[in-house]
Amino acid sequence: GIDLLLRAYASLRSKYPFLRLVLKDQSNLYGITFSQLLETFRSANLDLDFNDELLGSIVPMSKNLPLDQLSALYGVADLYVSPYRAEGFNLPVLEAAACGTPVIVTKGGSTDDFFSPSMGLQVEGLFKESVWKEGPRKGMTKVSIEPDFGSLVAAIESMVQRRDSLAFNPREAALPFEWKRIGKQLKDLMLP
Repeated sequence: GIDLLLRAYASLRSKYPFLRLVLKDQSNLYGITFSQLLETFRSANLDLDFNDELLGSIVPMSKNLPLDQLSALYGVADLYVSPYRAEGFNLPVLEAAACGTPVIVTKGGSTDDFFSPSMGLQVEGLFKESVWKEGPRKGMTKVSIEPDFGSLVAAIESMVQRRDSLAFNPREAALPFEWKRIGKQLKDLMLP
C-alpha cells in the first residue's frame, strides 16, 4: 500500500504543510529503492504530483537501523501508517505501538490478531481475489485487501487534527505482546 500512502500524503500535505513522511524502502530486502518506487508510480500514470517541494518533505530510509535507533525513530514519530494489502503479521506496527506511537492499519488483515482501538485507527478495506499469473503459484488464488483510499485519508487527517490530544495508549495495548511474555507462554506450552 505504499502507493496509497504516498497518494494520501500528497493529498494532505498541501493542507498541512508541516507534515513529513519518513518512508522505509525495501532496498535491503528486495532491492527496491524509493527512486524506483517513484519511477514505477510515474510510469503507471498514477495521479501523483511529486514536485520538488513534496519530494523534499519525504525522507526515504534505505538502511536497516539497530534496535535503539529504530526505537528512537518510532518514539519521535507522531504516527505509524501501514495501509497494507497483504501481510504475514506486520511486526513493525506492534513495534511502533510498543514505543507509544499511534498506528493506522488496514482492517480485516493480519493486524486484527493484535490490534486494539487504543492503538489507533483502522482503515476500511475490500477483500479481493485474484490468480497468480506466474511463478510457482501460477494458477493459485491469492486473497488481498484493498484499503479504501478515502478511509485512509480520513484516518490520517483525524490523527493530524488531534495530534496534541490523542486519546490512544498504544504502549499499554502492546504490552501483552512483549517478547518476555510471549516467550514465557511458548515455554509453558512446550515444557509443561
